[in-house]
Formats: sequence, C-alpha cells, structure tokens
Amino acid sequence: MKCGYEEKTLVSYVDGAQDRAGRAAVEAHLNACPACGRLVEQLRSDVELLRSEPEPAVPQYLAAGIMARVRTRSRSASSWVPVLSPAATLVLVVVGLWLGAALGRGMVGPLRSPADRLASVGMELTKDLMVEEDR
Repeated sequence: MKCGYEEKTLVSYVDGAQDRAGRAAVEAHLNACPACGRLVEQLRSDVELLRSEPEPAVPQYLAAGIMARVRTRSRSASSWVPVLSPAATLVLVVVGLWLGAALGRGMVGPLRSPADRLASVGMELTKDLMVEEDR
C-alpha cells in the first residue's frame, strides 16, 4: 500500500539531506500517512544495518590496476596541454581582433560621425569646420 509520495524524498529525509522546510514537509506527511511512516522506519533500519557492516577490503591488485590507469590517462591528457594552450590562445586573439574589426573600433564602439564626436565634447559642427566633401 503506497500513497504516491515520492520515495526519493523519504530517502533523502532519512539521509538528512533536506533543508529545514523539506524536513518539516516530510514530517507533516508522515504524521498523516502510516504507510510512509513504515517505509521510513524500514529505511532507517536498512541504513543502520549497512553502517554496522565493516568496510570491505580492496584487493591490492585492484587498487594497483586503478592507479595505473589513472596515471596513464593523466599522462595522455597532459600531453595535449602544451599543444592546446598556445593554439587556444591564438584562436582567442584572432577572434578578438575579428570582433574588434567587426564592431568598428573594438572596445571603443562603432565609428561615430564627426558631428557626434564634436557634440560629445560640447561643440557643434558648423559650415566653417566642414571639409568640401561634407558640404
């Protein structure tokens, strides 16, 4: 007989992996649902049983084999670092230069007209400041 309450919520409750609000919600449900209360008691006894068992010993050959694979993989992974790092740096620089050119003036922003540049310092573009092409 199950009420439909999520078992993983009850498992995390027994493990103590919930915050205060989560624990309060589960406890409120447990007060109203005897089926979940029995399940929580079973989970608690299972946890106690598992904790009472001694840790299994890891065979030496297994530990040595795992560590050998770890060393092999770390060597093969680190062999790419000297090659990848300059290549990645070059790609980032090229992309940055391309973006700067695409935006007009890089970090400064897009190109502005002479009138806009003069207006930013409080001046106005008058006919005597214009070149022949601007008139």
